[in-house]
Amino acid sequence: RSSITLAEFDASPFESRIADLEATGITFTTLAEIGDTDANRRRYYEADCKAAIDVPGEDSVETFEEYCEENFNSEDYRAAGAYLAMDGEKMIGVAHVWLDKEHDRMGNAFTGVIPEYRGRGIATALKALTIKHAIEVGVSEILTSNDSENAPMQAVNNKLGYKRWPGAYLLKATIGK
Repeated sequence: RSSITLAEFDASPFESRIADLEATGITFTTLAEIGDTDANRRRYYEADCKAAIDVPGEDSVETFEEYCEENFNSEDYRAAGAYLAMDGEKMIGVAHVWLDKEHDRMGNAFTGVIPEYRGRGIATALKALTIKHAIEVGVSEILTSNDSENAPMQAVNNKLGYKRWPGAYLLKATIGK
């Protein structure tokens, strides 16, 4: 886990990168802006699945129904916090944050870019936009977590100024058949 105290975040270094990406035809939007419809949620889910396919720690794919239950049907879900990177009509990256009122923060649930668009700074731009959103909502921090073997996302988090928390361990096991 890692977090950013939002009062300390400076968005200015990332604004020009976002503008550079937009100049190449990549656009950034949210589900709230394009319409939080079942069809757009399905497209968002599909982009999320493509982006997560080789992410360390992501070892299974949820069904659309499971994804909806965990994400879109959560009381903490906000369509304005479900960001997308698009190339024309194609969703190429996603980043979503949820409001955690109890702790005065937002949680970054996932940020990912489909493999053929990686390495262009799109994930950094998406995360910077979620941080800007959290500032606009008025919470004090944003929290994220990622697998310790996901070096690319750790680099994104470091670039944005996330401060690491002490580690946590997750043990998965299959018991009998």
